[in-house]
Amino acid sequence: EKQNVKWGEKDENKFLRFSLYNGQVGKCSNDHKKRKKGEPYTERADVKQWSKLEKGSQYEISFRFRIVEGFKSKKEKFFKIGSKGSKSSNKCSKTSLFLQFSGRKNPKGLRLHLLDLTNNKETFKKYKLEYNHSKIQVHRLYNKWTNLKLFINLKEKDAEVDLFFNEEKIVNRFKFDVPCNDIKMSIGLERHGSSKKKHALSVIDYDKFIVNKVN
Repeated sequence: EKQNVKWGEKDENKFLRFSLYNGQVGKCSNDHKKRKKGEPYTERADVKQWSKLEKGSQYEISFRFRIVEGFKSKKEKFFKIGSKGSKSSNKCSKTSLFLQFSGRKNPKGLRLHLLDLTNNKETFKKYKLEYNHSKIQVHRLYNKWTNLKLFINLKEKDAEVDLFFNEEKIVNRFKFDVPCNDIKMSIGLERHGSSKKKHALSVIDYDKFIVNKVN
């Protein structure tokens, strides 16, 4: 039986493991719908924060992750912050920030995407991330625990993010938009489905996930 989310344990340390299989359509209401660029559906194995992040507040979010296998598709997300409007809305959250490994060729690189609603147009600012003056590439992270820490300032206008990779600051006060008040994080895997080729299994572990409100 395929298990998409399960607890693992090694050397008395527990961690949460996500596995995303080929053709695994997500449970979000829009996942079964065809995407703008023709992908037939969205593959997903993730969990969403139960409580909410508050606008006007600042948060320190830290966790470590370990890529066990996969991440060979063109784009694979593994951390998101999104917002939505009224409870009556049946749509998935509008994503404001996400981290993914992506690229046209292997190895895939780590990218930060930030929502920009300038002139009421929905676009994403895209940043290729580096650590120690080198590109952060997925093959260098296989079976290694990697530390991430984000400082999020959810200002009413122009929210900001700082990002630390293995304790080194690699993003400094990058701005993004958060249009709605129902703000939540999610961790796990998300990628575009394909009717033309089979996606490889992707597996990622998360550990020591901590969220602190700092104001």
